[in-house]
Amino acid sequence: MGEPGVAWRYAGVPLSEEETRSRCAALIACRDPVELAPHIATTGEISRDTAYETIPARFFYEANGERLPDAFPDDQALVLHTGSGIVLVLGCAHAGVVNTMRHVARVTGADSFRAVLGGMHLGGASEERMAKTIEAFRDFRVERIGAAHCTGEAATQAFGDAFEGWCFGCSAGTVLEFPR
Repeated sequence: MGEPGVAWRYAGVPLSEEETRSRCAALIACRDPVELAPHIATTGEISRDTAYETIPARFFYEANGERLPDAFPDDQALVLHTGSGIVLVLGCAHAGVVNTMRHVARVTGADSFRAVLGGMHLGGASEERMAKTIEAFRDFRVERIGAAHCTGEAATQAFGDAFEGWCFGCSAGTVLEFPR
């Protein structure tokens, strides 16, 4: 499986489920949103609605000794309910940043975002995908965009050009404050 000439890449936890559980104080496997603390929740499993947000075929997981394409059904994000609106915190957005925003809008009833922060997995995104992603950010009236690691330089620049003054680098250690 996979694309010819494309090296496979494992992006999961490098431990067995048993090893993972032994190292965690609490490990909760869930498909539905989970409230972690007041005003902070996970997204739960993110539905895939867009045709243009696809996962590269190089990603895999192993089951019964066989490599299988990884669709990242366990991809989730954090939703912060702040006094100034929804702040969405992404890991890598393998489900797609637009799919994630649409999912959060359905789950919360929100029609806009105070901020979208984190990795958006847009490195190497086509011009068409970037145009549709920027259009979705406009439709959701995203006020701030904090681009991190896997967003990619070209995508970060495209956001900066489209949303002058709204986009910033959001690397590890960045401190942001939002009113409760």
